[in-house]
Amino acid sequence: MRDFYADLHIHLGANLQGGPVKITASPKMTLEAILTTARGEKGLDMVGIVDTLSPLVQEELHQLCRTGLLRELPGGGLRYKNGLTLILGVELEVEEGAHIISYFPDLENLGGFTKRLSSSITNINLSTQRAYMTLSDLAAVTTEYGGVTVPAHAFTPHKGIYGFAVRRLRDLFSSGLPPSLVGLELGLSADTYMADRIAETAKLTFLSNSDAHSLGKIGREYSILSCQEASWEELVAVLEGRAGRRVKANYGLDPRLGKYHRTSCSACGYIAREEGPILSCPGCNSTTVVLGVQDRVDAIADWSQPRSPAGRPPYHYQVPLEFVPGLGKKTLARLIEAFGSEIKVLHQASLEDLTGVVGDKLARSILQAREGTLEIQPGGGGKYGKVL
Repeated sequence: MRDFYADLHIHLGANLQGGPVKITASPKMTLEAILTTARGEKGLDMVGIVDTLSPLVQEELHQLCRTGLLRELPGGGLRYKNGLTLILGVELEVEEGAHIISYFPDLENLGGFTKRLSSSITNINLSTQRAYMTLSDLAAVTTEYGGVTVPAHAFTPHKGIYGFAVRRLRDLFSSGLPPSLVGLELGLSADTYMADRIAETAKLTFLSNSDAHSLGKIGREYSILSCQEASWEELVAVLEGRAGRRVKANYGLDPRLGKYHRTSCSACGYIAREEGPILSCPGCNSTTVVLGVQDRVDAIADWSQPRSPAGRPPYHYQVPLEFVPGLGKKTLARLIEAFGSEIKVLHQASLEDLTGVVGDKLARSILQAREGTLEIQPGGGGKYGKVL
């Protein structure tokens, strides 16, 4: 088995005609820019682009295949010229109000899924549109076209299945969770230990993904996959835990850095510091609050402490380099030039080698970022936490 670095939730900002795909994503997030940056600067082996439902995006993918820049792998997935594997993803909002990602093995199945859903979506060329179907229906249709289903940023108050829609996934399925629902994306404001306070999540594989809307955010969270190859078949085996394939580790932000970690008051701006769950503002008593992920988990959990199933991989708190105080774009460029990628800086570079490039103080801050020991001011209400 080998280790592969994967970030399976990345957004496209623009299609080949220059039109928008994900409206809130940077227009610099073009298909080729993502594929180049994810491999060269970030050091990833596999990415999931979740806006491929758009026929214009599919047209560009076919065009890249015709020119030889992309090729479809025998085991599913597409391989870019630099060795990066692209997994075809579709993020949609289901009738329950939550965001769900469906992943597909190839362009043929993706095309069939697109035709099937075209009458259920108002504007199919824009990303994360409302699909007029339930999660149960979406999972069933995804299965028909060889795909798997993963709830996106599952605990956030903004369209997370647990954070926004339901207390339990099982309530949405009459016969239990379907086989195609194989994973759960933790999101930036949650971690493994929060999710494992809910009993039914023991059946799901946890993923850490960036939900990147700009090139710099690619790889801010990722998973290490232990498998034979960076391909669709191997990814599904990882998600299903078959034949020794597995998620070896999840790397993500300390949840306190997430935008929705604690409840925040929409009236006075207060961010909760008290023991949760905080469901109204302790500052002004307003009930007009944005419920924090920690507070939501406290409110719906089965257990006060996590009960992780056997084989659950560790979750490592890791601060992305862009969060490190004093580390600007020029310094980051020097580090990438010296070590090859951001992942190599965070995982492999020694203190001595880092010091030789950026000096002792910043080198030690990078090691603290690697170890997740930097001092943090928690976030909430749509504002990221801060590294102090």
